[in-house]
Amino acid sequence: MATTVTMSLSVYQSIVASYEALKVVDSADETDVAAIVEALKALLRDIDSSNTLTRHYLSIRWYDLDARPADYADYPPLTTVKLYSYTAFTQDYVTDYIGNQTSNYTEVYVTDDPTGTVGWVALATFFS
Repeated sequence: MATTVTMSLSVYQSIVASYEALKVVDSADETDVAAIVEALKALLRDIDSSNTLTRHYLSIRWYDLDARPADYADYPPLTTVKLYSYTAFTQDYVTDYIGNQTSNYTEVYVTDDPTGTVGWVALATFFS
């Protein structure tokens, strides 16, 4: 899934400035950090837009029956991951991804909400 990205000198300079700003995050307050994060999100949108790229988001949630948590009250544990790609996700990609994490999973749900908060549906329903 490699993608070549081109950018103008001004975009490159924005990236360098953002990197420099991130180096001082430890001494910044929450307002500064939030402003830096928003600036970086805007920068990514600009880079994607100038390269006619579409960023696809997918959050995946499943129960891992092979995992052994310390507290069995939470068995089976729920695993959630957030992914993004410049190519559209497929059901095969998702099942292969989970299969590489565990061989004994159940109840897979996905959402294309970038925050992973809303829109959770069963895997088969999402890709139908």
